[in-house]
Amino acid sequence: MSDARVHRKMEALIDFCEYHGFGLLLIEERESIKWLLNQEINIPFRDEIKLKLNENGGRTIFFAEFTALKEIYKAKWTELLAIVLTENWSLYPYPFILRNRNPYQKFRETFVE
Repeated sequence: MSDARVHRKMEALIDFCEYHGFGLLLIEERESIKWLLNQEINIPFRDEIKLKLNENGGRTIFFAEFTALKEIYKAKWTELLAIVLTENWSLYPYPFILRNRNPYQKFRETFVE
C-alpha cells in the first residue's frame, strides 16, 4: 500500500469506477494502511531521510543510501512504509526509488486520509 505503482493503478481503478458509476471496496490482508499509520516511527530515521530528500530543492534516495541509513538507525522496513504514508512521499520498492513528492493524490484522498 506504500508502493507508488499501486497508487497509480488504484487511481486508474478509482477513475474507471467513478466514470462507470461503480463502487470500490478495498480489502487488505497483511499490512493495511491503518496498521501502517499506527506503527511507531523512528523519528531520527525519518528526519534524516527527510533532510536528504530535501537537499538541493529535492532529490531521490536510491537503495544503497537507504540501506546505509536503515543500518545506522536500526530501522525496519515497516517503519519506512509508515513514514512514506505519513509524509506523503513516493516509494518504488523494485528498483528502490524514494522521492519526497507523491503525484498520486487521489489515492491518498480516497484511502489514506
